[in-house]
Amino acid sequence: MLPNFSKIIRQARKNMNLTIEELAEKSDVSDGLISLIERNKIKDIKVSNLLKITKALNLNVSDLFRDSEIDNQTLEVLDKLRSISKNKREKVLKLVNDLIDII
Repeated sequence: MLPNFSKIIRQARKNMNLTIEELAEKSDVSDGLISLIERNKIKDIKVSNLLKITKALNLNVSDLFRDSEIDNQTLEVLDKLRSISKNKREKVLKLVNDLIDII
């Protein structure tokens, strides 16, 4: 996980005056997961959990990648994907994979 990712989540939580336990409850994930994220000790996270956490913190997923090496176009795609249904996201992923195979 990107170091900024952890810092952004921790800072957003503190800005909302939430404890790790309160954020965990608000986002419906475990406090252990929040702790691992904030300490940058997690290598993999389910997108569904990431979306729950960002929603609880009033963040967009793209906010987690600010000041990172991810370009603005990628962030724009992430924001657009976030706004569509899961079914449509799955279709988009299939199309992207098909396009990559063609290239």
